[in-house]
Amino acid sequence: MATVYYILNVKVHPKPVLLDILLAFYTLSSINIKGIMHLTVTIQFIHHFLLLMQYNNHSPPSIY
Repeated sequence: MATVYYILNVKVHPKPVLLDILLAFYTLSSINIKGIMHLTVTIQFIHHFLLLMQYNNHSPPSIY
């Protein structure tokens, strides 16, 4: 009986935790979907801006 309990405890216990984490993440993402979209756009904008700055700071190789 103890062995069955041990196996159940080891095999089944991590899954509810994972499910809780996934469920919590899903709930948060479904609530904050607009916030996440806004954050993604902002990060992309900053990334492009930094790339432009880097491109402007370093002179491009002369083709002519």
